[in-house]
Amino acid sequence: MLVVVIIGSVVWLISIVGAARWSDRVGRKPVYLVGSVLLVVWTFPFFLLLDTAVPALIVLSVVVLTIGLGLSYGPQAAFFAELFEPQYRYSGASFAYAVGAVVGGGFAPLIATALQTATGASWPVSAYMFAVGLISLGAVLLLRETRTSH
Repeated sequence: MLVVVIIGSVVWLISIVGAARWSDRVGRKPVYLVGSVLLVVWTFPFFLLLDTAVPALIVLSVVVLTIGLGLSYGPQAAFFAELFEPQYRYSGASFAYAVGAVVGGGFAPLIATALQTATGASWPVSAYMFAVGLISLGAVLLLRETRTSH
């Protein structure tokens, strides 16, 4: 698993840089949307592949997940900052990121662990990730493109 995590981390790093550069060319929202869609679509295959315990399939599951994460993380800093007018940018982006991290990310491991423990299966965790992914995707769809607005 350590090798899997290292491979996933390298792919994530590369995809973040690639996505950030891509968002500079085509816009923040399109790149973020591709990442969000990939993360929603990949929730069930991710755990199905993990559950096989086949090393190559586990690597595949993590690699695709980290590409989706990179596609959303790459443009995220610029996207968040550009959503706010310059006089509010630092506070607005910081507040949005911090609240999102606490509410969205802080409880996720607890919820996932509870779902896995209660059912003994990974599909409820996939369903949770799918639902949260749909909320995130909906939020991105409602946001305006920011690349050329400031």
